[in-house]
Amino acid sequence: EEFLAQRIVPALNTQVDSIFYCTGGTTHYDHDTKVAETSEDMHERMKFKDPYSVNRHANMRMLRRTGFDSLSLVTKRGHEAGLEVFWTHRINDIHDSFTDWLLSNWKREHPQYMMGTPDDMKRYAISHPRYMWSTLDFEIPEVLDYLYRITEEGCQGYDMDGIDIDYFRHPLFFRPNLEYKPATPAQVEIMTAFQRRIREMAYREGTRRGRPILVSTHVPMSREACLHVGIDLERWLRDDLLDVLVIGSGYQPLSMPSGDLAELG
Repeated sequence: EEFLAQRIVPALNTQVDSIFYCTGGTTHYDHDTKVAETSEDMHERMKFKDPYSVNRHANMRMLRRTGFDSLSLVTKRGHEAGLEVFWTHRINDIHDSFTDWLLSNWKREHPQYMMGTPDDMKRYAISHPRYMWSTLDFEIPEVLDYLYRITEEGCQGYDMDGIDIDYFRHPLFFRPNLEYKPATPAQVEIMTAFQRRIREMAYREGTRRGRPILVSTHVPMSREACLHVGIDLERWLRDDLLDVLVIGSGYQPLSMPSGDLAELG
């Protein structure tokens, strides 16, 4: 009840009808996973002393003793209140660039999957694309396969109404962007193929359980910005690769150039 009181209970019996719930940062999570890593596993392996890590570890254990984890409990309470629940998957989160205890063992074992090294934080300003050195390289098939399997496992293991692929955290997927250059046509095709793969998986899993799994995507704020990072949004919409389009960051909501994408949608 204390866990739910933090964010979920205040949304019940209001005009809110959907909960988008994020459980982690791309390769580590606060829900149970056998494909990726949990915050609990990482804490036990690395013996972190940071209070935030210690508390997450303790909270995961306490929830598990009740037969739940964060995602299953949020989904259960949301459904009891008549709300739909999406699991948000931050597909390229980079908080582990500057928070050591968030760097998963998978990334530590496969540094070649990332587009930088920790020394980049010393070489570049925080505003430079290379500063967030832990960004994954989506041109590497093993990276996409891993992210796909994590997403598939979530759809198979939880009674979610939809999966939200958050491409906005962090919207950098290919090496040309490190030099402020646009993604190549071939890289755009890679992103479209990945989104199509997610869409087909969600349809398959929804058919298997007899209830649809919707697909949401969170993208940059303009067609040009989307295409720059490899997202051909017009094609994604035309090819029916998503059900819900989430645009912009929300940090400056009154200045977002959102009209064009709203009209496009």
